[in-house]
Amino acid sequence: MCYMTGAALIYATEANILLKAIDSEFLISLQVIQLIFSFGLPLCKLLQKEQIDLREAVSLAEDIINVLKNIRLNCDTEFHKLFLLAKEMSVIIDIDLSTKRISKQQVNRANPDPNLSVEEYHKVISKSIFLYINF
Repeated sequence: MCYMTGAALIYATEANILLKAIDSEFLISLQVIQLIFSFGLPLCKLLQKEQIDLREAVSLAEDIINVLKNIRLNCDTEFHKLFLLAKEMSVIIDIDLSTKRISKQQVNRANPDPNLSVEEYHKVISKSIFLYINF
């Protein structure tokens, strides 16, 4: 038997609490945010340089906007790719991708059709992220 004491026990307990807090909505949101932020990284690094070419920065920003618009136009296929990545991650950390409990009178969060598949449910929930980004 292995016994933990002191700090090791505290860290193990905290890690277990964090692991239990990870749900399917978190995993899918993580994939969506990773995709969106990955396009901004080159521009962010460029803008942090002391000597920057303004034309290059504007061109890069316009390219990023065009890519994100394209993602928005093809959001169904893009979301499917993200869902598959989240599914792979869920297998690694051993959680099931599922939907939240649906209530007929829910007013404080999205409440899509209860007959949707897990992927369709999360697509409806996550689409709002793409819709609120104005280019």
